[in-house]
Amino acid sequence: MKDRFLFRGVSVCSGEFVIGYYSFTNNCHFIDNYPNSEEVIPETIGQCTGLKDSNNKLIFEGDVVERNGYRGIIEY
Repeated sequence: MKDRFLFRGVSVCSGEFVIGYYSFTNNCHFIDNYPNSEEVIPETIGQCTGLKDSNNKLIFEGDVVERNGYRGIIEY
């Protein structure tokens, strides 16, 4: 269940998702994944639900999921 303390956000530098622990310092949002820390776009930050999908990938807040023909966005 430790996965539910993870966050994901889009890196300001690379434009790709990074996963780690969230921190807010000097009016900037960061995802920390030792030994790296990357600034992320605030609107893209989502917390992990601690659950995994059918492909064994972690599900994060804001993910679009489909089940039994219904689609939805994860809110956590």
